[in-house]
Amino acid sequence: MDVKKLNTTSLAYIGDAVYEVYVRSHVMEKDAAHTDALHRRAVAFVRADGQAQVIKRLMREREAAQTDKRVRVSAEYKDAAALGSGGDLGGCRDLLSKTLDAGESAEYSARECDSADARFLLTAEEAALVRRARNRKSATKPKNVDPITYKWATAFEALVGFLYLTGQTERLDLFAKTAISYIENELWQK
Repeated sequence: MDVKKLNTTSLAYIGDAVYEVYVRSHVMEKDAAHTDALHRRAVAFVRADGQAQVIKRLMREREAAQTDKRVRVSAEYKDAAALGSGGDLGGCRDLLSKTLDAGESAEYSARECDSADARFLLTAEEAALVRRARNRKSATKPKNVDPITYKWATAFEALVGFLYLTGQTERLDLFAKTAISYIENELWQK
């Protein structure tokens, strides 16, 4: 099966189930005693509005990181050249510059170069998939959410499905943890 050729609705179908397993595992770690409470907690994570907020935020962070990387890498190369280092920045910044030179997205944000705090940053391929899923015409009418939010949530689930079907387990784990953390720590606080 060529995952890249699957329609985004099929990717969202499997992505919904995979993300549900991550969420159920997470809520069970917090409180495995009351099944009713588990279900209520899980629903908060799988709601379309939460998923839409997560994927929109990741798209904004990708755009900001792309701009930030171009500015930072350019300035650092100028500084390195002035010092006669030949532009060899080493480590993560070197990876960023090579990736940007190739016209692709890096998997690490500039923030990650400076700290051990791992964050999920969409690659160019993943961002394209999100846009494709979000823009796909849907025959399904959402019941309890507006159509735009539903499209963003479908894009979220399509990305989960894509990462799962392509065997990108580490990326999928990081994405799920990032999504769950954002929903739990930021959306619930509002």
